[in-house]
Amino acid sequence: MSRPAMIVLVGLSAYCLLDLALSLVVAIVWRTRAVAPTDLPPTVRARRLLQLRLVPGAAALLITLLVVLPAFVTYEPPRTGEPIGPVLALLSSLALLQLSVAAITAARSAWLTRRVEREWLRGSSAIDVLHAAGLRAFAIQAPSPIVALVGVFTPKLIASSSVINACSAEEVACIAGHERGHLDARDNLKRWIMASLPDMLRWTPVHHEIVDAWHHAAEDAADDATTGGDALARAELAALLLKVVRLAPAPSWNAAVVSPFVEQHGLERRVRRLLRPELEPPAPLAIVPLIALAAMMSVMVAATSSPTTLNAIFITLEHLVSFGR
Repeated sequence: MSRPAMIVLVGLSAYCLLDLALSLVVAIVWRTRAVAPTDLPPTVRARRLLQLRLVPGAAALLITLLVVLPAFVTYEPPRTGEPIGPVLALLSSLALLQLSVAAITAARSAWLTRRVEREWLRGSSAIDVLHAAGLRAFAIQAPSPIVALVGVFTPKLIASSSVINACSAEEVACIAGHERGHLDARDNLKRWIMASLPDMLRWTPVHHEIVDAWHHAAEDAADDATTGGDALARAELAALLLKVVRLAPAPSWNAAVVSPFVEQHGLERRVRRLLRPELEPPAPLAIVPLIALAAMMSVMVAATSSPTTLNAIFITLEHLVSFGR
């Protein structure tokens, strides 16, 4: 096998192994509930959940590119024709499958979202909403009530005329304020990324649990952005949620990227939170993620600057290449 092909296969195999190990670590950390406890402010909790979910794929990619491949390229002799073992072939195939599925999922989701957006915007009319600068809003004629922020890169608020007509100008402004919170946080983009991650974790229940917890935290953060912590505004938003959910049945988005204003799932929890007199404590310093990032970067710098470490990594990779041959 040629040297460039060997480098590619080794990189894919290393990514697969690292991703598997890091996915296991994330699953264990998630079960402890230590990284994102439920008593954190929603913006902090949403950020930590997103970071936790990104760890397997992102960290595996960084370590592969910055540590593993440099070690292999540095010490691998420029010979050709070296056969590979079945383990390397299997691991590289699994990694390629993961990357392919992730790419197809991302492309399909973006395409479906764009198609749904075009269908809904056909014959729509712009809505002029208060206190929602930068948010493009449209009223559409739809057979069922719809209220959602739709789109991956340039989201738009889309609402059925039946919902707009049933709400006062202040209520429409409240809906727009909530969706503006999602827009400012780039929640649709984050939702799309998490649904398309090329890692092992996506095939486990832990993925769905983390994404579901992130969804609830993002909704709470958007609610807080709308109400500003005012008790009366929170009560009015809770009443509006109940009003709109009676108009809008449970939607089916067909894998499109949307942030609906209200859903049956989690509605009771959301309303109870809005009606609670106490608010979450102030946001803590983001010291835990920074420490973890600094530790990982320190290990990578130490590895890439030490010939002994690089040689040890290369020897391990050579065993992987020849294993089972």
